[in-house]
Amino acid sequence: MAAPQTVGACGGGRGEGVLAAEPVVRTAVTDDWQVSILGPAGNPVGGGVIVPPRYVLTCAHVVTSAMGGRLEDDPHATVTVTLSSGLKLTGSPGGGHRYTGGSHHEDVSVLTLHGDLGQAGGRFPTSHAHLSTGGYAAKRPMQVYGYPQGQPHGVWADCLMAGRGGPESALIQLNDAPDTGRRVARGYSGCGVRDAVTSRVAGLAVLRDKSPEAGVTWMIPLERLARDWPPLRAALALSGDRPPPPPAPGPPDPDDGPFDDEAMDDLYRLLLDGRLAMPGLVALRDDALGPVRRPWQGSPEDILGIVHDLRHIAQAGRPVPPLLTFVAALSRRVPGPRGQELARWVRGRAGHCTPAVDPGPLLERRVRPGGAGTRWTYATFRVTPASPSRHYLLDVFRQHEGAPREAVRQYTEAMRLGRLERLVVDEITRMRREKAIDSPDLFVEFVLPRELLARPVDGLPIATPSGAEVRLGVVHPVAVRSLERQNASEWVDWGHNWSRKWDRMKALSALSGEGVVAVVPARNQDGSSYEALFSALYADDGPLALVLGFPPRVSRRRAPDAEFDAALDAGVPALVWAHDEQDGPSVAADLPDRLRTAGARTLPGEVLRARRGEWSSRPGAARPRVGSGLRLGFLWDPFDRLPPHTPLTPPAPAPGGASS
Repeated sequence: MAAPQTVGACGGGRGEGVLAAEPVVRTAVTDDWQVSILGPAGNPVGGGVIVPPRYVLTCAHVVTSAMGGRLEDDPHATVTVTLSSGLKLTGSPGGGHRYTGGSHHEDVSVLTLHGDLGQAGGRFPTSHAHLSTGGYAAKRPMQVYGYPQGQPHGVWADCLMAGRGGPESALIQLNDAPDTGRRVARGYSGCGVRDAVTSRVAGLAVLRDKSPEAGVTWMIPLERLARDWPPLRAALALSGDRPPPPPAPGPPDPDDGPFDDEAMDDLYRLLLDGRLAMPGLVALRDDALGPVRRPWQGSPEDILGIVHDLRHIAQAGRPVPPLLTFVAALSRRVPGPRGQELARWVRGRAGHCTPAVDPGPLLERRVRPGGAGTRWTYATFRVTPASPSRHYLLDVFRQHEGAPREAVRQYTEAMRLGRLERLVVDEITRMRREKAIDSPDLFVEFVLPRELLARPVDGLPIATPSGAEVRLGVVHPVAVRSLERQNASEWVDWGHNWSRKWDRMKALSALSGEGVVAVVPARNQDGSSYEALFSALYADDGPLALVLGFPPRVSRRRAPDAEFDAALDAGVPALVWAHDEQDGPSVAADLPDRLRTAGARTLPGEVLRARRGEWSSRPGAARPRVGSGLRLGFLWDPFDRLPPHTPLTPPAPAPGGASS
């Protein structure tokens, strides 16, 4: 018999001399678990099988063809994956699996899908019912949906099970079904081999006898793949098929004592059971590792890869193993029974640590930023104009919710904005490092003069524990307040209107009433009267939150920005705007629905989530698509926390009477 070869990728697999294309007899719409993997030219080079929540099993040589280089040379390369719905996503090697090369049964790669899977229009599996350990009865009918040359949308090929055997004992032989149309050929590598009776996937097509008359293909069965990628054992258990037990473990590793194979299988089942779409996984990993860590090089959505990485990091001098800390943090974030199961897993493993760990403090649930029960710590930065022109003074205050305000620092030297903003970042970093402040509950507010209210202070760079820089506004709630509205005497007469609007906002469980959230999508360009806008904002039943689809102009004495100033004059407590004209349409379209699900306590949290690109937190709320997050200005003026003319007593000057 001729030597075997890989089934191959259309754009150039490992083998040569693959079977010539047969006439197409039958095509079909692929099942939702099937994907195609595109090569550099945009044509399919093979396929793969989805393992929820966002992983794809395929052959390593398919990924090699797709990326145009050796997988082991560039483990962080990405490829394009097309779902059955037609949606194209980026995939990268991950899931805790690393290709080692060698035997055909090791010719496997796990891809992590990036992006919004909800765009697949429901044609994306959320359960594992399509997976099976399968049976190996002779002549059992099987099907493979592949992507041979000339069939970019795919075509079915029929096979008959022959049994174990071939180049390696781990493989299963399939024979071409007689008197059928398409035969397995180049372009079927990595594609799922489906049992024609149960419609479940039993393995991946990996190898084809290169002799045209042979008609023989080999597949890697899923039960064998589960040895190389342990999360697949959990997926098979969730599918209803019980996979065979893993091989007997070797001598126990004292560093990994709490996380044996059985414990990890239980954890994988919890992480694979449905979608776990959650931002901030890398930050949770970094927090779990503490100050001594290496940067995460994988996909930020690759939860299995992060878990695999943490499993093999020793407890060493840490009081708690990093994996236990990470899963405990997940349990606090994940709602419902799954969060409770994750917490139960933490309790079960804590006693196996050396030394034993008390799980209570790890599992103490903390409210997410923006929740009604959040106890904020306010970091207040008051910026006051000084002489010479375009110079400012900075005062820093801190206030734990329900406690007196504390003066932290005063910078008495007038400075330009660039220097002032660097000092603000230093102060925030210092507060974040203080153990008394739980940094996710740090609320940053700026009391700014009118000419600075539109400045994007939420974009100040904050360093993450791993050394990366992110915008302040995606880490903490950030809001501005008007220095003039707070201090100037001309606002005394307007204060009553301001307080009434704030009290009305506090009385609403959500801002969903008629006219409570108003939108000004575009700036007035024709010079027409603003009286209608002023009247609407001043009205007793006027809006409590106003969304502007454009950035405010810097104040000019002879050319006021009426849309912005009217909101200040009328005492509107909440004002949100696009920092960039180009973002205006998205802000005007997406933000109002998000704000209408919020109340007085949760509105800053909704703005924070919009800046991050997260969904709304309210159950059943509309889910606007905001991509990677909106760049938003946010004026938030709680009347009762800092009423007009409440003195902000200057703090003690910084050493030397100036900024350091």
